[in-house]
Amino acid sequence: METTYWICDICNEKINCEANGYVEWRSIGKNTNKKEIKIVHDSADCQLEGDGVSSRPLIDFSGNTGLMELLEYVSTDEFNNIEENLELIKRIHMPGYEEARPYFARAIREDVPGVADANTKHRYYSQDVLKQIINTYS
Repeated sequence: METTYWICDICNEKINCEANGYVEWRSIGKNTNKKEIKIVHDSADCQLEGDGVSSRPLIDFSGNTGLMELLEYVSTDEFNNIEENLELIKRIHMPGYEEARPYFARAIREDVPGVADANTKHRYYSQDVLKQIINTYS
């Protein structure tokens, strides 16, 4: 199982290639912490608007080098909300996560085994659980 696409946070359509996506965020305050982190299409129709918006190509955050940069952001409190950064890491680097993500709430409602496990934090699912969600709903 591997990540073959990402879902644009603006239009909810697939981004089929890393080269067609961007990671965008707003910088806030004097320390320029990042918030409102989004994966979007490389298109004016799918980009954040307003002051303090920055972006980088999605491909910059893929692979081992991109993962290390995102982990450094966690270490240095670069993001206003650490969970936003961790969600971005999972979306880009966890195989199957992005494909299963739209179905998380439904899988919880329908009590798919392993999804609402009391020992697993919400959205921190194993590869087996992600596969089960994908097989059930895709």
